[in-house]
Amino acid sequence: MAMQGRRVQLLVVVLSAFLVASCGGGGGTDDDVSAAVTGNDDAGNTGGNNETLPPNQRPDPTPPGGGGPGDPDGGQWNIPPGGDPVEPGVPPLDPPPGGGDDLPGDPPGEDPPPDDEPAELYRTATGPEPAATPAILTLHDFTHDNDLDMRVSWPVEGSSLPLIVFSHGNEGSMLAYDPIITHWVSYGYVVIQPDHPDSYLVPEEDRAHDYEDWEERIEEVEFILDSLDQIEASIPALVGKIDRDRIGMAGHSFGAHTTQLVSGAILVTNDTFLDPRIKVALMISPQGISDALDEDSWSSFTNPMMVITGTNDTGREGQPWTWRMDPYNFSPADGDKHAVIIDGAYHNFGDIYGFGELPPDLAPDAGPLNPTHVSYVQSATIAFLDAYLKEMPAAQEYLAGTEMEAASGGEIDYERK
Repeated sequence: MAMQGRRVQLLVVVLSAFLVASCGGGGGTDDDVSAAVTGNDDAGNTGGNNETLPPNQRPDPTPPGGGGPGDPDGGQWNIPPGGDPVEPGVPPLDPPPGGGDDLPGDPPGEDPPPDDEPAELYRTATGPEPAATPAILTLHDFTHDNDLDMRVSWPVEGSSLPLIVFSHGNEGSMLAYDPIITHWVSYGYVVIQPDHPDSYLVPEEDRAHDYEDWEERIEEVEFILDSLDQIEASIPALVGKIDRDRIGMAGHSFGAHTTQLVSGAILVTNDTFLDPRIKVALMISPQGISDALDEDSWSSFTNPMMVITGTNDTGREGQPWTWRMDPYNFSPADGDKHAVIIDGAYHNFGDIYGFGELPPDLAPDAGPLNPTHVSYVQSATIAFLDAYLKEMPAAQEYLAGTEMEAASGGEIDYERK
């Protein structure tokens, strides 16, 4: 959520294969919410005006890094100096035909593999659904008198699709995570990425620091869920695409902290921020026990949960990767809790940010590029979402089995309880 009085116009410019987005603002109306949206595609998915900014008016793309409250983690980095975000939602050049058995690793329309064939990861290839050009939208929250900028991504086809709200890491932005966001969209999900007050797109003088916006992040997630009608009305091509009964929450780093709290974790003060509209919680590099969370914080966590970490995914204050397993370890063993540990993976999991190699001085714990680790995250997350938000038998069987470990050659340690 931008700071009060922020009025910066947001625009999406598509140049070749690159998405160039600028941070923006909005204004109030007599309605409960007001909106401004930019972005269009060939199918007529438009909103707002269609102006473009010259290159010298883009926001500074260099994020300073960061972490999470209490622990906090290794942080969130986005576009490296001189880099451009790749346009989200580009469909595959040769999408597979529709239909089929929808088994793990199989393009739709193909027969299942014989029993003696090697195990395969679930849905590592880009899905069959072409994506619309993402829209940058600004809503005004009259309750808190703030503007909230967000990026909205969706597939061109389909209706009543599951929604994922994705929360970025500290001093990250709504422009990051294309490798996983576009993967989800290609399999039929709508994704909304709020730009939190600590985003590097927010001017330095207005930006939240030291994780002071942890509660405001929660308010922003709730505001998005309260404003789905207005979001659809602001993006005509989105009308009818969001299923209000199938909503998942996901986040990385500081965003995983936000995800925990709105999905059922309880603070040491016994405060809870559970939003009953959220049905599943996907946490990448979450925080463990800290000043804010203790062993009892997850004892009544009833939503399906997936925790993803790596053996080099340490906390900002030196916590070992095992500390990130606390939400899983201390949650109820009710059959819908999952943990994915990737051997050798760092905080960036080989580049889930989607901006290429990051300099060590900017992102010391991001780690090297590793497309295999990215594919592990893509596969595990889409399996989890398909199993619980789409209730797909193939995904449910995959998570109940050992294919993830076998197909990774032992690089993945998968746990379920």
